[in-house]
Amino acid sequence: MRTNREEVSLLLTRDKFIKREDSGQCEAYLKGPNILLISGLRRAGKSSFAMSLTQRNKSALLNFDDERLISLSTDDLNTVLQVFLELYPGFEFMIFDEIQNVKGWELFLNRMRRNKYKIIVTGSNANLLSREMATHLTGRYNDHVLFPMSFREFLYRYFC
Repeated sequence: MRTNREEVSLLLTRDKFIKREDSGQCEAYLKGPNILLISGLRRAGKSSFAMSLTQRNKSALLNFDDERLISLSTDDLNTVLQVFLELYPGFEFMIFDEIQNVKGWELFLNRMRRNKYKIIVTGSNANLLSREMATHLTGRYNDHVLFPMSFREFLYRYFC
């Protein structure tokens, strides 16, 4: 099993990401103060898409779909932030993959947004659209549903 650091290294060292047809809209969202929420089917490429949006900037990714992180609490998320600051000094974007696995994540992200951090959240679970999220993050995030590659994107990926 790869560590989070290895996953990020693999993503960051790719020669190129697939330019998705809906990249422009999400790039516009990133210029604003709100959290960008990328949801969609499993294996649709949400994490890679998020990294492609930030590849010209410093970004840090943490994948919460890891059994070692199952028992994290909201208090532990503060430690996660400190680790981000130490490992990725000067980062511009934080990408949280499957953060809905941590209870109380909505309040943590809301605080991060108030402190001017640029955040991208990816996930495939309906919990991303939970009642708690609606309560704590209404008007504070932009939602983008990522579908699997279109035929045009597929052709570009494999024949260009």
